[in-house]
Amino acid sequence: MVQSSSLLALAGLIAYIAARPSVGPRAEPSFEGIATFNDYSFQLETQGSTVCGGSESLQTLKSGVFGAAAGDLSPILSAGLCDGSQNTTTPSYNMDLCTMEGGLAPDANSYSGPQCPHARCKPATCYKVENLGPVGSAKGAVLGSTTVQIIDGCPAGSAWNYCKTQFEPEARCSSPTTEALDLDFNAYSTLYPGKSYSSGNPEGNANLQIRITPTSC
Repeated sequence: MVQSSSLLALAGLIAYIAARPSVGPRAEPSFEGIATFNDYSFQLETQGSTVCGGSESLQTLKSGVFGAAAGDLSPILSAGLCDGSQNTTTPSYNMDLCTMEGGLAPDANSYSGPQCPHARCKPATCYKVENLGPVGSAKGAVLGSTTVQIIDGCPAGSAWNYCKTQFEPEARCSSPTTEALDLDFNAYSTLYPGKSYSSGNPEGNANLQIRITPTSC
């Protein structure tokens, strides 16, 4: 009788375990934003460094991983405000720094960008980025994806951004409600197979709607 009870209990335990839903690794939350693009090699030549260091900030990236800057007004991505940035939809910046040609800021020889927090540098912070289509188009299936590592900040209070008044705030890291990533332009053809960054307008029309998911570096 005792033996039969033990067998029944064992059978019940096996049935309970089999009926339990499997518990896998917790999925990291994804969120959406806008991808703009930058030439980080040129930035290092003209400015000497990114927030996360000099040329080593690019050289130490793993194969297939691209550098990116997180918008300092981004609700989730931001590591904190860069010097001079104003977290408001109606900022007041020094427009005297802007040139009359195309609304652009002075070159790097006459203007130094603001300092940004280093919080996303160590430990390294990486994201999977998926292209949901060009800005202004309907979001569709994922067109391509890549991994980026944060090596810089994209400051709303930089004249290189706020002077571009011909573009919407979302396209210049200046929207406090938009997750903004400024990616190495070499990532463009991976995110958008068959397209190259030079084939679009490098100051606006090439921007992409993206899904962003935290991942390991």
